[in-house]
Amino acid sequence: MDYKGLRKTTAEFIRTHKEDFEPFLFADEYSSAKDIESYCKEIEDTALWGGEMEITALSRAIGLPVEIYSNRSKSPLVIDPQHTGQNEGVVRLAYYQHLYGLGQHYNGLFRA
Repeated sequence: MDYKGLRKTTAEFIRTHKEDFEPFLFADEYSSAKDIESYCKEIEDTALWGGEMEITALSRAIGLPVEIYSNRSKSPLVIDPQHTGQNEGVVRLAYYQHLYGLGQHYNGLFRA
């Protein structure tokens, strides 16, 4: 799945589970959305950055747990660790508080 497909999958999961996500929306200065549908359209149609909420939605939607590594913690933050979906494996991300002036940022990690 390419990034557009991942963004669409994330938005659709948030739409269909809005009661899980709505309490955490609309509290930051990055989104202009005022309701769940406009927020999901921003995810689908723009380059709006994603955070822990979107990572959680995608993890649940694709059936894979996500480990987030940071230099601020000795062990990773594990999103949906008990997930027993059809897929096997784990997605690993690095979290950077400040990287090259970008502010908060996630990068995918790959095992060689």
